[in-house]
Amino acid sequence: MILRRALEGKIPFSDQILKWETRRSLAAAEPSSFLCYDLKIPDITRPLGPEFATGLGPKHELISLVPVPLTLDILAGKPVEEISTELGSYGMGGEGFFGLRLGQDWFVIALSGAAAWLRFDGVLVEDWFYEGHGRPKPWIDDEGDRLSPQILGAQIVRVEVQPHSLHLGFDNSSQLSLDTTMDLPVFEGTKAPRRLLQEDDLNHTLFLAPSREIWVL
Repeated sequence: MILRRALEGKIPFSDQILKWETRRSLAAAEPSSFLCYDLKIPDITRPLGPEFATGLGPKHELISLVPVPLTLDILAGKPVEEISTELGSYGMGGEGFFGLRLGQDWFVIALSGAAAWLRFDGVLVEDWFYEGHGRPKPWIDDEGDRLSPQILGAQIVRVEVQPHSLHLGFDNSSQLSLDTTMDLPVFEGTKAPRRLLQEDDLNHTLFLAPSREIWVL
């Protein structure tokens, strides 16, 4: 009942309840990757028919997103203009990819619920249960977004990516990082550890996307 009312947006904190439920469901499932490799984006030159104008699905035909390996040359000189912790969709909910808008493109980390894995200057971007565990207040919570003022206008000057770790350095001396060897919050629903599979590789799930509309199919 609560989930249904949250889907309809009829109770306080509906968005957050849906995030929790999505992440709880992912954690409760059989071991599978939290990284998303098979992604599609809309082709805005090929709109679907009027019967698709409403509803949760795409409004344009979808084409495969083929990630281009990211290098500092590609990212250099492009200041961060916007951040999002809610990119990616499978039609009935969000995947919670993390993204930085650099001009017309989005730099995307295609990891489900990425903000709960990422640290900015050593503090988690999102951490909805920090108080109960004595962890530092996250950058983004119900009280607002403290991350955007720290990162907007900054440029990426260092990129280090390994299969299970990521470090981005900015020209204001800040750092965005993901390191699975560090202590990450467990999933509250199952108390399962937050980890990547041995075969996972972040190199294949970091990319520039021409749209914030990214579909997981």
